[in-house]
Amino acid sequence: MFISKTMTRNTVTIDPDADILQARAKMSNNNFHHLPVVDENNFLIGIVSDRDIRSVLPSSHLADDNGMEEKNCRCHYRGACFIR
Repeated sequence: MFISKTMTRNTVTIDPDADILQARAKMSNNNFHHLPVVDENNFLIGIVSDRDIRSVLPSSHLADDNGMEEKNCRCHYRGACFIR
């Protein structure tokens, strides 16, 4: 069997400058654990995972979505996340 038979064709992606909470929402809404990060030309430049997001968000953000604002979190272009 070839990968082309089992891969996701209509992928959901995210911009490298997107907020961590936007990435988490896209993953949650689509039941994904990984999200491709693409540049302005739609070239893959990284992958962010739910584990990456959990590693940078305080546990209070993971438990409840109400009132969240984490302006200093950004997706890093190589798939890892960091806090500025």
